Amino acid sequence: MAPGPVLAMPRPIPADPLAAFAARAQPGQVEDVSPSPGAAPVTVRLVRAYNAASGRECRELSVGYRAARPALYCDDPATGWGAARALLRGGAVGRP
Repeated sequence: MAPGPVLAMPRPIPADPLAAFAARAQPGQVEDVSPSPGAAPVTVRLVRAYNAASGRECRELSVGYRAARPALYCDDPATGWGAARALLRGGAVGRP
């Protein structure tokens, strides 16, 4: 008798609110997120989703409204979604 299909276990929701937004949002989605307990919410937008050269799924966020700062979150199979350091300052080559 052949073994049954392997069921994937649901992954836990990240404790970091920005990582949780990155894990579930679609490109262009905007949401007010409290970056830490008790902190005032900030506007966060998912700018783009892509697969890094490492094979990890990454999400570029814009955090804030007028003086938005970029943030990068990537999914690691061992540790889940977490903040990552951008390799290129200012974004990818050829990007306006």
